[in-house]
Amino acid sequence: MSLGCGTNTVFAAIPREMSLASAKRAFGKFGDLASIEMLPGSSRAVSVSYFDIRAAVVAMQALGGARYCRPGPQIGDRSVCVSGEFRLSEIDIAGISNCIVNTDENDGSCTVEFFDIRDAERVRSAFKSFEEEEGEEDEEQQAELERPPGLEHLAALPASSEACPEVKGLKDVTNMPQAKRSSLPHYCVLVHNMPNMLCTNACLEATLQQAGFQGAVAHFTTKPGKPCGEAIVWLKNKEAAEACIAHFQGRRWNGDNKVDKEVRAWLVSDRSMSDPWGPRKRCDTGNSVSTVCPSDGEEDHGFSHAGACHTT
Repeated sequence: MSLGCGTNTVFAAIPREMSLASAKRAFGKFGDLASIEMLPGSSRAVSVSYFDIRAAVVAMQALGGARYCRPGPQIGDRSVCVSGEFRLSEIDIAGISNCIVNTDENDGSCTVEFFDIRDAERVRSAFKSFEEEEGEEDEEQQAELERPPGLEHLAALPASSEACPEVKGLKDVTNMPQAKRSSLPHYCVLVHNMPNMLCTNACLEATLQQAGFQGAVAHFTTKPGKPCGEAIVWLKNKEAAEACIAHFQGRRWNGDNKVDKEVRAWLVSDRSMSDPWGPRKRCDTGNSVSTVCPSDGEEDHGFSHAGACHTT
């Protein structure tokens, strides 16, 4: 289905004998109607607005295209600007038609465009509530940090001995058994500079499925950041790990080559799934390739996917 019209409104001619009520029933077969009315100055044409732009596309195709109808102006706002910390639900993600990273802000925020104006309004309302809750939490934290007036003299008092109990001895850990290392997949890929909108279980799972990795992925985890996040993907074999690195390496989701936020991917040593964000070990061939995790501005060439593991 082509969505080239980019609008939820259709201007269409109707038969001379068709009433507005009949037209409403006829156009309602293609999707939920937001509004329908006769076009001013014409008794044989109507303006039909759908909640979902996909319904408008279907209607135009069914009516025979430009000979009998044409796209009208968009009615309602399908776009919502959200911060990088805001998390969309799986239902919200299913209704997204486009997502653009706001590179001018450099704060991880995105403009999310939906097919349906009702989905956009629901997310807009949820994000407003999210911002209000975040603001209340910030105010509470600030209130806790500020000392009430008139108690400045308490800062000079010595600390109470009850607040710092005496340590009577150290815990003997010499005979503690070593933690057992769980059985983990042998190929672990770290993806750096991921857009925060993709750093959710639902979004990354959909991305991996679209790339054809659903049968090769054993586990994955995400970590949002400022301005970009990271993801760790455990794969079942070497070929899948190489394909995963090739898929993510060098991608730019925002499409702006002027912004140096190119996605980077490399193989790292196995790590605990319960604590995957510890010190990183990158696997290479043991040659002169640097084993330090690269920053955004560094070049990172010659990655290998087998060999010795070296600590960063």
